[in-house]
Amino acid sequence: MIQGEAYREDDIGKLLTIKGGMQENLSGSLQAEQEILNRINSQHNNGIRVSAKDLLEHFQIKPYGWYPSAILCTIAKLVTYNKVEISQR
Repeated sequence: MIQGEAYREDDIGKLLTIKGGMQENLSGSLQAEQEILNRINSQHNNGIRVSAKDLLEHFQIKPYGWYPSAILCTIAKLVTYNKVEISQR
């Protein structure tokens, strides 16, 4: 799902600064975005607060095996698209 994408840690901040919910045409990562959004919604529906740490732990193991920067960049895209909100605690 993340194949062909090369995410770096500095991309996270860049993605978060895009305004207006602009959505790039990144077909390779659309599935990854949907998987993360599904996980967030599933946990939320069960009354469980979702953290970046939880998402990192879930998507780094099989069957996903994604690397941390890719996960965080995908979350940043979801924030940019106004599909999820983040807060710092």
